[in-house]
Amino acid sequence: MTDPAETTPRVETDSPTGALGPVSDRDPATGRFLRGNVASMVTGERSRQFWTAADAERCARRLAYLRQRGFTSEADAPPALVAVCDGAAQAALVRDGLFNRLIESGGPTTTTSRPRRVFESWRDAAVLSLRHLQAIGLERVAAAVPSLDSYLAENYPQDVPENVPGHAQDSLHTTNATPDDCQAMSGSDRA
Repeated sequence: MTDPAETTPRVETDSPTGALGPVSDRDPATGRFLRGNVASMVTGERSRQFWTAADAERCARRLAYLRQRGFTSEADAPPALVAVCDGAAQAALVRDGLFNRLIESGGPTTTTSRPRRVFESWRDAAVLSLRHLQAIGLERVAAAVPSLDSYLAENYPQDVPENVPGHAQDSLHTTNATPDDCQAMSGSDRA
């Protein structure tokens, strides 16, 4: 019996998946690749392109985080801050990539309402990204809350009486009672 690798003609090609058409490096009977085939995939080629592009994005994000903290370059910033900013950029890229994968897979749950593993990975990456941003200096800042009088004056200008400065009243709840009168009416002064 002859070896199929010896009888199948070889085609030299630059394509990572080999030649297309009737001549290939597959066994005609089984469809499997033959020993020494040139149609095998060049592994890592797409990964190398991806990581080159991702590295440029990671560096851009790291520099943006440093600029946000007031540094113009990595040389001006402390090494620990550069490391934390780099970790934040990595975590953000992983988080964003997992989010895209989550969308491609059809959402956070399967058709049987079970959570997808990619959702759990995305959630972990989001938490890690938040921790890095907090280490950089992300702070929660409460918004300024207007006083009740200014809120009512802004949102309900027709209801605010003009003759009582600094006090917002509506027409249903006006009284001249003092706090002592209210206490006496409620009966709280009873023994």
